[in-house]
Amino acid sequence: MKTKKIKRWLSTFLCMLLGVGLLPTVVLAAEYGVTVNGLAVTESNAGDVLGDSTVSYDAATNTLTLNGANLTQIQNNTGKAFTIKVSGTNTVAITSGTADLIESNSPLNITGDAGATLKLSGANQNSYIECIDAEGSVTVEIITLVLTNSNNAGISTTGDITVQNGAVVKGDTGNMFYATTPGAGKLTVTDSTVIAPLEGTSVSGWMSAWVNEMDISKSTVDITVANGIYATNNVIIRDGSNVKVTASGKVTPYPGIFAGGSMTITDSTVEGVSYTYSGLYAVKDLVITDSTIKAVTTSTEHPAIRAKGNLKINGVVTMETEAASGAGYDGNVVFEVRTPAEPADQMYDVYTGTSAADAAELEDSPFAANTNITEYVKDSPYFSIAAHVHSGGTATCTSGPVCIGCGNAYGNLDPANHTNLVKTEAKAATHLQTGNKEYWTCGGCGKHFSDAAGTTEISLESTIIPKLPGHTADDTGWHSDETNHWNTCECGEMLNKVGHTFEWVVDKEATATEAGSKHEECTVCGYEKAAIEILATGTDIPKTGDSSHMFMWIMLALLSGGGVLMLTLKGERRRINNQNL
Repeated sequence: MKTKKIKRWLSTFLCMLLGVGLLPTVVLAAEYGVTVNGLAVTESNAGDVLGDSTVSYDAATNTLTLNGANLTQIQNNTGKAFTIKVSGTNTVAITSGTADLIESNSPLNITGDAGATLKLSGANQNSYIECIDAEGSVTVEIITLVLTNSNNAGISTTGDITVQNGAVVKGDTGNMFYATTPGAGKLTVTDSTVIAPLEGTSVSGWMSAWVNEMDISKSTVDITVANGIYATNNVIIRDGSNVKVTASGKVTPYPGIFAGGSMTITDSTVEGVSYTYSGLYAVKDLVITDSTIKAVTTSTEHPAIRAKGNLKINGVVTMETEAASGAGYDGNVVFEVRTPAEPADQMYDVYTGTSAADAAELEDSPFAANTNITEYVKDSPYFSIAAHVHSGGTATCTSGPVCIGCGNAYGNLDPANHTNLVKTEAKAATHLQTGNKEYWTCGGCGKHFSDAAGTTEISLESTIIPKLPGHTADDTGWHSDETNHWNTCECGEMLNKVGHTFEWVVDKEATATEAGSKHEECTVCGYEKAAIEILATGTDIPKTGDSSHMFMWIMLALLSGGGVLMLTLKGERRRINNQNL
């Protein structure tokens, strides 16, 4: 009995142990929805999917990490956003079969370490194999992604395609970037590089096909593909991008860069080349701002640039065309010089020619903003527009120098260069009025200076001389009467009254036969007394050489002398007599 109980308990224990052993097998067999080389990723192999330390999986973030892996296929069927993180050099390649290299039923992000590479190759396949096929958006960043698939797409998606953050995408595929729903997705290339074809190969389709809009910023694009770049709506190239696109296909006519809407190029260098159509083609406006453009076509039927809307030139632009047809531009084209944000009064110099080497400035340059220059450049294979640089002229205290090229003032004022300096003469102060020192006033700025050169600025107050405390003679000169002369003060007070100082002034000399005249005149004030007569000299004064008159004068002198002598003797006798008494 005891033995039976032991056997019964032992059997129960073994059954329990067997059941417990079976449970982990069921749990570990559960798949995450990710397969690598056809092998399902599970909890048991997630840490080392292939057993060679090249592939691992994080279910929490739905991230597959590759480190030196050599694979044939990756599939994501989780329905969640899927990330492939890359380290080192990795490949996904097939030599047979029809499966896409990377498939995802949800948005896909390919990222990794700087310098890491992921090579996708479906070469030598006649079937429609795609390097990447995703439902939703695809983002490539940081790493180098190499797409080789001569027959079909490099990246095919129902959503947007983004290349960013230093990524490099190299391709030799039917279409490098392909929108499975025409006009549905947007292609964005930011701070990255796109190159095609790979050395020794050729791309058969488009760089981008059927994307709704393409936006390239701060990036380099250098591709030679059969059909160029194609966007069903707008193409935007901006922020220092360098883009060169050659549509090399000679069967199907496609432009180098085609925009089903508008094409906008800003602060970039763009070259569009087509063997069969226009180098640049915009169904609406083609707007070029501060950029260098070259458009080339070897077609004899199409112009180098075609804009069905307007071709608008903004800011500093260089345009060069080469066309076998001889037509650089076609369509409803309007050339405009528009002002950038600053300055609002910017002028532009325009140069035209067959090339940059022989371009010459237009006689009518510079042009103001919003000037239509169609007539000047439409027939020129080359033209450039540069911001006009003012030169010449002299700045003053009220205006900048006037440009000798355009006649407009520019630059800063010169506060030391004063014009139209007007002198104010010095004026003495009086009893009733202030005076002033001499000074000069600038007719432009109104400042005052102590010198004619306008170098020493002074205040107007410093030139004022105060009124004099005492009476001062006014400017009416001397006043007089018969006896005196005097001045008057502005207030009416009599000043400096003194008698006249007369001297004789002969008005007319007397002659022997005619009387003359003379008057007394004050030497100070000029007051004149009435004139008096000067007798004629003919009867009063003997002529020189008349002896009879001379005798008479001698006799008169002797008589006068005798009389004086007698008077003297008589006085002496009286003195003596007085002494004797």
